[in-house]
Parts: sequence; structure tokens; C-alpha cells
Amino acid sequence: MALRRHRLPRFWLGITLGLVTVGIGATFWWERQLPGRIAQAAASGQLDACLRYSEQLEALRWLGDSVPREQGQCRRLKAAQLWRQQQWRAALRLQWQLVNSQAAEAGDQRQLEQWELALQRQALDRFQQGDLPGALELLAVIGRSEEHTSELQSQFRISYAVFCLK
Repeated sequence: MALRRHRLPRFWLGITLGLVTVGIGATFWWERQLPGRIAQAAASGQLDACLRYSEQLEALRWLGDSVPREQGQCRRLKAAQLWRQQQWRAALRLQWQLVNSQAAEAGDQRQLEQWELALQRQALDRFQQGDLPGALELLAVIGRSEEHTSELQSQFRISYAVFCLK
């Protein structure tokens, strides 16, 4: 008796290939929509949406496209906003990501260094006013290099101890 050929495997194969095609098409369409959405979000001041869209676009560009410059602009604007709101850790983290990305510009490294220097000055001012915990807290925010931060914290603790002994 001959084996009867079923149509069910071909049906499932067709459905699977169709769904994969739709998924790839939707991803391609979304990738083409994102640059416009990023520009729109940046122009309207919705920096969180701008960052979210730019990260999605970076993740979708898996075929070797470069990181969009829009992502750099979003990170730059959001970092400046966080800095003005005195959310220093988040601002420094975004600026650090920007400096180490392909979207970095010449002034980004300089801005990061200026912010770190400003925090070091604030920490020194707090230390001179006798607020050692506040000074150490500000130094921990910088924390890019654990070794550098722990060295500064040790120097502050030693200086504070000497100051208290006087």
C-alpha cells in the first residue's frame, strides 16, 4: 500500500515562512521609521523617547550600518538635562557612553572632563567645610576609575583625620 502524502506539513511550512517574512518586513519598516521618530522626539524635547528610539535603531542596524548621529545628539541633550537637574551620576554615565561611541564629537570628551572637574571642586569645597561624607559621596559619583576614586577618598579621609586632630 502506498503512503499517502499529507498536505499538512506543506501548510505549516507556508505559514511559518509567511510569518517570518512578515516579521522581517515589519522590522525593516520600523527601522525606516525610527530616524524620523528620533528627530521628532528630539525636536519636541522628549529626550527619553529619543534615547529609546535611538537604542532601538542601533539594535536593528545589525547589517553593519554605523551608529546614527541622532543617538549622539539625544545622549548629549539628555546628559545636559540630567546635569542641570543635579543627577550627576546619570549625566556622567550618558556622557561616558557618548564619548565611547561612534557618534562622539570633539567637544564630548572635554564636556565629560569639565563635569568631573566641577564635581571634584564641589567635593573639595564640601571637605573644606567639614562635610566628609558629602565630599566622599560626590567622589563616588565620578567613580569612572575605582582606583582613582578610592585614592582620592583615602586622601580625603587622611586629611580629615589630620584636620580633626589639630
